[in-house]
Amino acid sequence: MKARAGAAAEPPARGRGEPATWAQLYPTLVAVVAALGLLVRMVNLMLLIRARYPLVDEAILDASIYERWALAILQGGEAARRTFFFPPLFAYVLAGLFGLVGYRPMAVPVFNTALDALNVVLVCIAGARAFGRRVGLLAGAFYALYVPALFHATTPFKTTVEVFTGLVLLLFLVNADRRPTAWNWAGSGLSLAVASLARPNLLVLGPVLPLMALVARRRVGWRRALACALLAAAALGAVLGGVVARNLAVLGEPGLFTNGGIAFYLSVNNFTRPDFLPGDPEVEEQVFLEEYLRRSGKDEATSSESSAYWMRQAVRIFRARPLRFLNLLVLRLVIFFNRAEIGDCYSLELAAEKSPLLRLPLFTWGTLAPLALAAATLGWGSGFRLSRRAAAAGTEAGPPRSSFWPYCLLLLSYTLSLATIFPVDRYRLPAVPQVVTLASWAVWALVAAARRSWGPPRRRWAAWAMLAGWLLFIAAAGLFVNLRVGFYDFDGNLGQHLLNLGDVLATGGRLEEAEAYDLRALRLWPENPRVHYSLGLIRLKRGRPGEAVASLERAVSLDPSNDDYHRALAEARRAAAEAAATPGPSTGGAAPGGG
Repeated sequence: MKARAGAAAEPPARGRGEPATWAQLYPTLVAVVAALGLLVRMVNLMLLIRARYPLVDEAILDASIYERWALAILQGGEAARRTFFFPPLFAYVLAGLFGLVGYRPMAVPVFNTALDALNVVLVCIAGARAFGRRVGLLAGAFYALYVPALFHATTPFKTTVEVFTGLVLLLFLVNADRRPTAWNWAGSGLSLAVASLARPNLLVLGPVLPLMALVARRRVGWRRALACALLAAAALGAVLGGVVARNLAVLGEPGLFTNGGIAFYLSVNNFTRPDFLPGDPEVEEQVFLEEYLRRSGKDEATSSESSAYWMRQAVRIFRARPLRFLNLLVLRLVIFFNRAEIGDCYSLELAAEKSPLLRLPLFTWGTLAPLALAAATLGWGSGFRLSRRAAAAGTEAGPPRSSFWPYCLLLLSYTLSLATIFPVDRYRLPAVPQVVTLASWAVWALVAAARRSWGPPRRRWAAWAMLAGWLLFIAAAGLFVNLRVGFYDFDGNLGQHLLNLGDVLATGGRLEEAEAYDLRALRLWPENPRVHYSLGLIRLKRGRPGEAVASLERAVSLDPSNDDYHRALAEARRAAAEAAATPGPSTGGAAPGGG
């Protein structure tokens, strides 16, 4: 019986003693790459646990908010019946995890470790369907050994879940590009909605998705293309509409998340914290609501009204100084493409001090981003022609021109949407699957160009010129990506992480280690009152009230309006007076320099 037209031919059965074909080896190679990704993540997790790195299972800042939110969902607490201030997906993922295994903080990094190994598989599959199996396998290997992915898989935060939902969206878009069926476009809309519940800036793709479905009209006709576009929009709207309906039913507040206006207000101010806002993100919603009530003169208001007010304030600032905001966008784009890994809740730099695996010369943004930039820019021109020539020469068929658009669309839209907020490393990680795949395609194209350069003499010079152009572009992109950004305060960023880690260690009773981290923060932040305050509390707990007084006096002198500093200083002075009146060995005088 003849095979149906357009159907993929089944590979012939392999006889005993015959070598395996590439198609037969491919599933095994994917499993090997996934096993490699799981192994290195497990090793990294065990190294951090063995080194007693406290932030493996210690949820801090935003992560602690999600952890308590998940427990409230399980217990039916008041927090579960509020409107969504933060994107809700990760809270419900944690609730499901804790419902299965009980409240075990270590379960979160273990879950993230396993999920990120699945992400490796999805990178392989999506890359293979868009660019061929060799590119897919190479992309999976790049992601398996990508250092920031190893790190974030060991944190109790939502970054790995964001990567997973983004990969599911990418896979549906690639499938929709290859086969523009109603199922693939409905799946694209549904996966975009779910992904936006973890990373809201992906909603920028909402209006674009139905338009991309209409692009396929030449292949499937207007009626089918229009049906695909409507299904994509309907699937997206169904999920998001359900969230809006839930918020409306709970508290009578329509909308998705109520932190959008606050986030944009902070963004146009370059994330300079207002005077009324403390450093604790757990009280951010309430503090902004109270400030809105104070300014408006109202007695009560909803979170949605507060968010709308701060959005109007952000628009007013933008209209007053649009060029300043555009300048901020450019600087953030430079930071996004820079090799620096800027942490916010968890620091790769500090974790690498405890895990030798994170210090190995594996793949980083600085090595892969230049290749991805070359593929994204040259893939539509010389790279595409190179693919056709390579296919004619008998190598694996090059990717069709349309295979680039899902990757480039996601990478471009995600990058531009991130420019409205600060592009720290965990925000950048959902774009890494596109980066590693485009980088893999660039490597494959370079190999094909090198092969071409040894071909017939009449075409050799053209191939050499193409190869030289690729290498020059990659070198220029590498220089751009790996330059140190001079306008960003890296010392301040590291100082904040040192201080956070010191606070966690002090809470756990590891006071000597906590003081060591605070002293490192002090060297970077000598004029930061929070560092002196933290040092004073630690020294007071360690029975050195004289040194505590010196540190807390410095904190008060730097920030006289802070009541917490004054109370701590009074307590330290009482302890120092009691120690001076008690006969016995000295409890320690003031440290030189008051630090």
